Amino acid sequence: VLPMGSQTVHETAPHVKSIMIAGPHGTGKRMLVNAICSELGANLMDLSAENICGKYPGKAGLTMLLHLVLKVGKLLQPTVVYIGNADKTFIKKVAKNDMSDPKRLKKELPKIIKKMAPEDRILFVGTSLTPWEGDVKSLCQCYQKIVLIPRPDYASRYLLFKELITRHGGRLAPTLDLSSLAKISDGYTPGSHPDRSQTRPNGAENTTAAKKAPDRC
Repeated sequence: VLPMGSQTVHETAPHVKSIMIAGPHGTGKRMLVNAICSELGANLMDLSAENICGKYPGKAGLTMLLHLVLKVGKLLQPTVVYIGNADKTFIKKVAKNDMSDPKRLKKELPKIIKKMAPEDRILFVGTSLTPWEGDVKSLCQCYQKIVLIPRPDYASRYLLFKELITRHGGRLAPTLDLSSLAKISDGYTPGSHPDRSQTRPNGAENTTAAKKAPDRC
């Protein structure tokens, strides 16, 4: 990722055209995409099925859409092309209630990634909750690198609770057993913790904390 920040380094370093970030809901996959853009000073283009649904219809429209993305991406490089739910592009069977046409880029996406030259500072980044639902062979051919974001371990959960309690106006009393809290929350992701910290013991929502809660990732 970092070689994209320099044209000279990008042309001499190993050319990575695409990566996929996989992990459970709330582990910060979209946040990492935004972090990549911030670190590189890159432009972000969203080619997720939900975002392009109903836009540039037909085969000619799709060709024009990809042409514009590549042309503008090269002019304003570095550019990150984001594809949410990347596994759905190669999903074996589309759900009947899914109206986003997720397989629309199935044929064209591998072709345009393959055509990327070392001088093109364009990175395709896909995110996925369930990569196993798509055709694994096609996913591996399309995305050169696959990065797994696991659920947080005990030490990470301990620090998360400590930070969240302080951020929402709580006080870390000596009698507060953060260790036990971190142990019983095994399996939760960082995106789940704000929901728990904003709820009072009687089930009433803490509206003050809800307003200050960070965006989910």
